[in-house]
Amino acid sequence: MYGRSLPRAALLLLGIQLTALGPGAAVEIYTSRVLEAVNGTDVRLKCTFSSFAPVGDALTVTWNFRPQDGGSEQFVFYYHMDPFKPMSGRFKDRVVWDGNPERYDASIMLWKLRFDDNGTYTCQVKNPPDVDGLVGEIRLSVVQTEKKKKDSTKRRRSRFTWKTQTNVPQWRRRRPRARPQEEPKWREACRWPFRGDLFPTSSTQDHPDKHPSLPGRHGQSTPR
Repeated sequence: MYGRSLPRAALLLLGIQLTALGPGAAVEIYTSRVLEAVNGTDVRLKCTFSSFAPVGDALTVTWNFRPQDGGSEQFVFYYHMDPFKPMSGRFKDRVVWDGNPERYDASIMLWKLRFDDNGTYTCQVKNPPDVDGLVGEIRLSVVQTEKKKKDSTKRRRSRFTWKTQTNVPQWRRRRPRARPQEEPKWREACRWPFRGDLFPTSSTQDHPDKHPSLPGRHGQSTPR
């Protein structure tokens, strides 16, 4: 009696364990959720995932698009061992595969953005036996120009200096301007033409008769 009940108890315990692991063994997807890009540029729609099962050839990635103004869902991209680009529609020749399944990356590149690309892009990854899980979403906004970020390091010049602790303005004292000094006499003597009367040379000092403008030894001018 006990021998027959043991296999049933083991099967029941195994079933309880599989039921407990079932909801947790699902693919989890990570996206930026909100993305902004400039019209006419290229943008990378990043989508990464995690799975309890090892990544194999059964992995599939599906990208779809829902327009912002409403409408039906449109096909964007599909991957299963090889990328499959759309053959028609707005995304023809504008989307390429930029992921790596070995690194759990299912991202794509969207070229030449247009304003009608505004909307929600969904990324769905299935890695059997992990086929359940939430779908990742990215809400893309195409703008005319990129918003300029404020630089906190640049501050306006002001006469007031603010203290970081008390926030009290403090007057910044300016240094007085240097007044022009009078030019010394020796610079005036050295200017061209040279003024020998201020600094007589040794020749004129020893022989005053040779200099016509200087008086003689007895206070008389030397005759020419």
